[in-house]
Amino acid sequence: MLKNKFTWMAGIILVVIVIVALLAREKVHRVTLLSNQSFSVASGDYKALSFKIDITDKKSNIIRGRVADRAGYGISFMVFDAKNFNAWKDRNPNTFSYVKEKNSKEVKFSFFPDHSDHYFFVFDNSYSIAKNKLPEVYAIWSYKK
Repeated sequence: MLKNKFTWMAGIILVVIVIVALLAREKVHRVTLLSNQSFSVASGDYKALSFKIDITDKKSNIIRGRVADRAGYGISFMVFDAKNFNAWKDRNPNTFSYVKEKNSKEVKFSFFPDHSDHYFFVFDNSYSIAKNKLPEVYAIWSYKK
């Protein structure tokens, strides 16, 4: 009878050890609010918001969000890393954008940042000669650490 109790107790201890080991390996999921704001972009102009994203020692990085023009006209929205943002400002046609939406009233977006950098959310109203735009942007960055 003592042997059965010992075997049963050893089994319980082993199960607890396995559960603790599995939980210790599980990565912690984190979410960071990048933006939850509204602002104005004048006709013929653009506005850029910059966010430092450091993916070092992080897994499953994804940035998600929503952009809407509260004025109801639509606005062009792009996301660049620093190198491509500077190229876009210099009007280089060979730029890479993580997100690119032309004249949208509302867009939901997501992308996977592939390196640590400043990422630029660009709200482009340069094509409009008369209408100011009122973009509203909500964006989060989620990852496992």
